[in-house]
Amino acid sequence: MVAARAMRVVRGLWPDRNPLRRTLDRIEGVIVGGLAVVFLAGAPLAATAAGHLAYGAAAHAAHTQQAAWHQVPAVLLTSVPAGWWDYAPDVRALWRAPDGTRRTGTVPAPSDAKAGQTVMVWVDAAGWPTSRPL
Repeated sequence: MVAARAMRVVRGLWPDRNPLRRTLDRIEGVIVGGLAVVFLAGAPLAATAAGHLAYGAAAHAAHTQQAAWHQVPAVLLTSVPAGWWDYAPDVRALWRAPDGTRRTGTVPAPSDAKAGQTVMVWVDAAGWPTSRPL
């Protein structure tokens, strides 16, 4: 059923010498065929261009983050509560920003970290904790 309908559509677009086919029908067939060719040729080019744009934006973001973010030592002010085994919990810590300003806040720490232990944390240009750069 579906195959027969598809064959009728294809046959209707195919140029032939049917005396009942209007000139407008033939022009429509040529336009539809041309649009199909343009789409099939243009889609891979558009996908490639979009991929290059996305890659360029991500590379720029990574370069900016790597230039502005720094890893600094932070001294933990509290120990990690007992029972944290799955992931790194946030605990209070003290560190210095890249400009030398003292900062206090929460940073991720290993599950067995004790107060007074030093851990390395990533900070942005203002000295506030952030994730790892891309």
